[in-house]
Amino acid sequence: MALSANRALRAKAWDALVAEEANATARWYERARWWLAAGVAALAVVAVALDLPTGASRRDRQSGFTSWMATLEHDVARCSGGIHDALVVHFSPRVGLAGTYTDQAISACAFTDSGIVDLGGEQPPADASSPAAERIAPAATKWADADAVSFLRDLLVVISSPGDSSAERALLVDGARLDRERAVVEGLVASAEKGLGLPEKTLALVKVAPLLEGGR
Repeated sequence: MALSANRALRAKAWDALVAEEANATARWYERARWWLAAGVAALAVVAVALDLPTGASRRDRQSGFTSWMATLEHDVARCSGGIHDALVVHFSPRVGLAGTYTDQAISACAFTDSGIVDLGGEQPPADASSPAAERIAPAATKWADADAVSFLRDLLVVISSPGDSSAERALLVDGARLDRERAVVEGLVASAEKGLGLPEKTLALVKVAPLLEGGR
């Protein structure tokens, strides 16, 4: 009987030991599973953070937009300057050269000119983009290739037919339209600059009305 009792006690102790080890293993597994889940979550957060684009500072956005505007200025400079020179010569003692200057201005404003081609494809920097900024280059291209060229062709007619009142009226009408398109571009630039906190600075597009009035 004593032997059987001892065996029973040993068996009970063994069972208790096995149960304790099982509980310890279960607790370790639960802790390991928690730490594993936490580690996976932390890695996911790091991966997402690394994948996010780095936002440009306000100063960087302003600098990018200002540099882009300088590029537009360069693209349209020959056209704008050509219009100015053609009108100045037309109303000067050198009027005999007005046709040559006007032809040159037409070439500089047409979409065959490399500067106007470049202008038509310009896009604002991504960090400085806005609905207004995205419309600046297309509006400036229209000002040059459509409205300026039409105006300059009217000027050629006036040059070749001095005193033709209908040609002069057409020149004034197209000149007014050219200046309205210039105002559209100015408005877009001002809106984009305001959104970036920049002082207003427009593209150097020539205003023809004062030049026409000064020639009368």
